[in-house]
Amino acid sequence: MDQRTKIVHTSDIHAGYNPTIKRDTQGLSVLNWDLVYFLVKLITYLIARGDILLIIDDGDFFDAKGVNATIQRYIHKNIIMPLRKAKIGILFVTGNHDSYSDNEQKASDIDFFDHYLEQNCIVVNEWSALNPELSSGNFLWLNGMQENKINAWWQKFILPNLAEAKVGLCLFPYKDEAYIKDVYYRNNNPEVSNEDWSKIKRTLTTEKLQLFTKERIISLMHNHLKGMRMLAELHFRLDGSKLNQYMSEETYTNEFKFNKEMLTGFSKVIAGHIHLPQKMWGDENIFHIGSLTYTDFGEINDEKRYGIYDILTDKMEFKSVVFGKALPNEPALRKVGSITITVPENTPDPTAFVKNELEKRSVEISEALIKIYIVISPADDLRLSLDVVMATADKLTFFNRIEITHTESEILAEGEKQEVIENINLTAMFDQYIQKYASNPQFDLIKRFAKEALDQALAMNINDEE
Repeated sequence: MDQRTKIVHTSDIHAGYNPTIKRDTQGLSVLNWDLVYFLVKLITYLIARGDILLIIDDGDFFDAKGVNATIQRYIHKNIIMPLRKAKIGILFVTGNHDSYSDNEQKASDIDFFDHYLEQNCIVVNEWSALNPELSSGNFLWLNGMQENKINAWWQKFILPNLAEAKVGLCLFPYKDEAYIKDVYYRNNNPEVSNEDWSKIKRTLTTEKLQLFTKERIISLMHNHLKGMRMLAELHFRLDGSKLNQYMSEETYTNEFKFNKEMLTGFSKVIAGHIHLPQKMWGDENIFHIGSLTYTDFGEINDEKRYGIYDILTDKMEFKSVVFGKALPNEPALRKVGSITITVPENTPDPTAFVKNELEKRSVEISEALIKIYIVISPADDLRLSLDVVMATADKLTFFNRIEITHTESEILAEGEKQEVIENINLTAMFDQYIQKYASNPQFDLIKRFAKEALDQALAMNINDEE
């Protein structure tokens, strides 16, 4: 075994994410380029360390289908090829954004990497186990489809190191509805119409698929992988995990979730899919690794990180990063911050005033992932055209969120948000919000949505003073 004993873990990079605003002449957003430049800096740093054996991406490396060819070439030239030269393997566990899928619009261009399998990349889209102790094959495929490709990759890049360290991998890439249907019919269940399918899907994912999953994991762990330290790599939600402040539980209603019982026996469980990094069920060895970069403004205050696992000590070290900042004390490509615009009371045209203030601060705004606070009286708020304000901001910056407040005290200072939010009175904020829209014709609908948001916030263990 050589001296390289580290495995890097990342997830949910969403390369190719391309907002429609602030694009260059090739149609590529500034955010898109910032992301790939950041990845190149990070990869350069990891290669220079000299102790990295393997990089595992636990899903959603690409954001969607149709990633710009320029971005793909840049990734190949500046990420894939340098890693190949350094003899560092890359394992992609497919996620919901880059799964091979019957939904052509949703599945991304992760198959782009199939062209480079003979070099150092492998894309795994079937539940599988990689076991250095098996005399032939070196792995167990549940639905064996890529045996020759992965066998060559495994033996060339990984096997000599992990075999001596007795480390194996169980891989659980994301499976979509087509796969769930396959599981359903494989269990000799009756035919179901498309209309009825949506009704039983949730029951199916919580019963049939969990049973199927548990049986397969037990088989892998006890029949094939005895005596191994096993890492579980998956792109699924771990049951009970928290979401960031702008994500909805409804997004994951019909998705299969892993519970703790299914993951008993693994040395480490590293999950992608949920962007908020967190340990699960009070266990330091089971966690969502979290996303490496920002993909929406709900993540602007979340920690971004990757993990480095030592195959000799069985320890995982987390490395926090700032978007565009791969190394400590290195300037980020984009600042993260906020600006506040206070509208004087009884301003004749609040919209024109805010628009003018935004344009005067265009340089400051264009250089940041920024939150824009507008402090305005309730009366003037009714005369403010938010559509015009948002359109103006969109021309200045590719990534912004606008919040309307009625007092300066409502604004949470950047860097202090977590401290403040722990003591925030959410119920009082809900009541204030409801009073503001009491005369709105859509009041009942607004109240229902606000109540759902309140319940979600309280469920995330955010303290509510009373």
